Amino acid sequence: GCTARNACDWTIRAGSMLWRTNVGNNVCSVGFTARNSANVRYVYTAGHCSSGAGVTWGTGTQAIGPMGGSINSGAVDGAVIRVTNPWFTGDAGGEIYQTLHVNGVAPTLSYLVAGETVCLSANYTNPTGPNYCGVIATTSDPAVRGMVKVNGLDACGGDSGGGWYWLSSSGSRIAYGIHSRSVTGCHVAGGTSWFSAVPTVKAALAP
Repeated sequence: GCTARNACDWTIRAGSMLWRTNVGNNVCSVGFTARNSANVRYVYTAGHCSSGAGVTWGTGTQAIGPMGGSINSGAVDGAVIRVTNPWFTGDAGGEIYQTLHVNGVAPTLSYLVAGETVCLSANYTNPTGPNYCGVIATTSDPAVRGMVKVNGLDACGGDSGGGWYWLSSSGSRIAYGIHSRSVTGCHVAGGTSWFSAVPTVKAALAP
């Protein structure tokens, strides 16, 4: 049920490819899943991926549900897809492609620290490939809308929306962000990427 990022519909896992409107029309990647106070499940992805509220999104051969809303302004490039497919609604969540698990979520922007190793769950150009990592340069880059800047990883087209997580020295994975953009290129050595911090997205776009 999860043999590749483009063939992963047993559960909704960070880094899996997301299609819009029609099965196979893959355009972006899954960030992380979450539930609101009413226990309704949502999927986070990038705001610039959205083509409007109400449009159906899915992964693999399964629909997830409709786009609930999106923001692509300032430090926030985020969107939420409501999970309405019963196949997914009861899942616990917190999973990353390759059967990895999220151990926690950054509660505030100050929780993120420059110099930490962070990894991106998405790898659009190699659906069965590894998750690549970089190092946080700053948690608020004034040159790119105040987003978190990561040195050492040049993400690729289609990686937008993927989940960034801190990989601690003990091996724990803490959800940190939703991928937004990178320098022009794809896995170019010495590249740079930017993401919207999860706490910032949640504050601006709570379902």
